[in-house]
Amino acid sequence: MGAEGATVEERLAKATKLKKLREERDKTEARCRRKRQFTRKNELFRQMRALEKQVEELEKGGIDK
Repeated sequence: MGAEGATVEERLAKATKLKKLREERDKTEARCRRKRQFTRKNELFRQMRALEKQVEELEKGGIDK
């Protein structure tokens, strides 16, 4: 049962991390839409893309941070 407990804990931790990453991505996307400065908007867009990549990798099981 020890291995099963770890699996459930790992899945819960992964789900929690995914939720936080998605929330951060959504907030970054909203800030990006509100910004008028082109350079700042581009920086926020890059941050959003990096967060999206982390979500994708985590969904595939690639990140263990």
